[in-house]
Amino acid sequence: MEWLSTWAKNLVFYFVILSAVMNFLPGGEEKKLIRYYMGLLLLLFFMRPIFHVSDMEERLEKRINSYTRKEEYQETQKELKRLETKEREQFSSLLQKELEKRVVQTTEDQGYQVLACKVFLENETDRGADRLQLEIRLSKGEQDVESLKKNLANVYNFPLENINIRIQE
Repeated sequence: MEWLSTWAKNLVFYFVILSAVMNFLPGGEEKKLIRYYMGLLLLLFFMRPIFHVSDMEERLEKRINSYTRKEEYQETQKELKRLETKEREQFSSLLQKELEKRVVQTTEDQGYQVLACKVFLENETDRGADRLQLEIRLSKGEQDVESLKKNLANVYNFPLENINIRIQE
């Protein structure tokens, strides 16, 4: 029955505040507006014991909490997807740069001078990169670009037809 005494105290407090506000305000539109909203508040005060007795307050609170948790869950899922996408993009960028660095090293180890190297990761699968564009300058006596192409295809799992090598003299 503690809730009943708390309710009565709140009701008395309500009427004291209502009297104070109504005495300090001049007449007119403000007074009507204040009386309207205070009336709505009074309705809530009177409905509170009904909610309490019928356990409606608890059920209402559970529903509100459930709805809030659903919204929080949905927001968390959206944030997780956004972070996964960002992480995937960062990983793809790092993988691309590392592949470019290694392709340059492999090509230079075979005696070619690399002018430009670009790896394209269009389809992220386990088979490796999709395309390679390489611009090289031939060393003295080195003319076998096909062996370089086959070596890069074998080492880095590029499809042979997707390796483009341009030669600059």
